[in-house]
Amino acid sequence: MFGCIHGDRQAVGQAGGELGRTSNQQIWSGLTAASTTPLSGRRPPIDWYKEGPMRPVGCSSMTIVDRAEMLAEQLVAPLGRRWSHVRAVAARAREVAAAVSGDDVESLVAAAWLHDIGYSEQIGHTRFHPLDGARFLRAHGWPVSVVNLVAHHSGARFEAEERGLSSELAEFPFVDSPVLDALVLADLTTGPGGERLSYDERISEILRRYPEDDPVHRTWVKASPILREAVERAELRIAAASS
Repeated sequence: MFGCIHGDRQAVGQAGGELGRTSNQQIWSGLTAASTTPLSGRRPPIDWYKEGPMRPVGCSSMTIVDRAEMLAEQLVAPLGRRWSHVRAVAARAREVAAAVSGDDVESLVAAAWLHDIGYSEQIGHTRFHPLDGARFLRAHGWPVSVVNLVAHHSGARFEAEERGLSSELAEFPFVDSPVLDALVLADLTTGPGGERLSYDERISEILRRYPEDDPVHRTWVKASPILREAVERAELRIAAASS
């Protein structure tokens, strides 16, 4: 998958150094100048793998899902258990891909990898992770379809209302689509540590985890019946596809 990084995923992880110490352009210059030698000494900037002129030499074979996985690992892996959740949601998204058209599968799986990147302290400016993640992705040239899925995953519009951030989230159009339903299904049947749960089990654990006065708890008291409909629609599409 990561053959464009000299065939060694570990080389990326071993490229140490803190993000922000050196500008992205400086790091990029160093990478392109040494494109025929293994990466070492510092981590690539968080936008190095994106499409366009800043993509490194030799990465033409990387798909959007490859790039999404690498970005998610860079931003979410340091968060511990949340990385287990993200990995399981991405795997679940592949399992439920029959709920969407073939053209939408990559967007679904990429969004599954990226849906929680806004929890990273590196990009979490508002502390509302769907908004922070979507703003980061938009600023770095990701496809609009993926950006909007991240912005609106799993009932984000309801939590935005609780947090007084509805106008900010409205920067990203809400599209009630089969792809969004499938992402809801993947996220809301996966526990915080990657456990496979039913929808009811997932909502119950969220309500237990957050106190009654927390915006997340208030969100799910209101949103759970509506998101249940999204899960059921996705499950019906999967059943229809297999019949």
